[in-house]
Amino acid sequence: MKYDLIKLFSRRSGFTLIELMITLSLLSIVIGLAYNFYFYFIRSNDIALKQSTVQQNVRLTKDIIESNIRYASNVTIGNSTSVVPNNYTKIYVNNAGEIMKYDAINGDKKLLGMTSSTTDMTLLFEKSTKDSFIKVTVTGDIDGNNVYFITSEVLLYGGAISGNNSGDMLYFLP
Repeated sequence: MKYDLIKLFSRRSGFTLIELMITLSLLSIVIGLAYNFYFYFIRSNDIALKQSTVQQNVRLTKDIIESNIRYASNVTIGNSTSVVPNNYTKIYVNNAGEIMKYDAINGDKKLLGMTSSTTDMTLLFEKSTKDSFIKVTVTGDIDGNNVYFITSEVLLYGGAISGNNSGDMLYFLP
């Protein structure tokens, strides 16, 4: 009987310390890789979202500006110090980097409404080498890293362009 007890306790089927250490180190490596992959995915998703937001805001701004000025008359390129007649509409960038539209009836309003709050925008209006065309460049930026710009030439059906050759503000009669 004594022999049976010794035989019973000598058959241990547990894990050795070496097996446990190897398992823990492999598990640590797998968890570390999963952690890095997760945060890489979060970072790349954040960058893609910011870039998409910038591109959307810039394209929408360009489209709105084009539709506002295409049939306008007395289009004048100016800068932030230009004096604008009372009955004119103007499009410009304020100090917060938001594109604004001013007219005598509605006053100052954000061109994009609430969508532009995260994007710093700049505008550049230039006389084109073609008659009755104006070159519009809209640049957007989030955090200084996600910069996107688009340039287009707009045919003005309302006539010629006056004022400076280039500037960051445009005013016109709608």
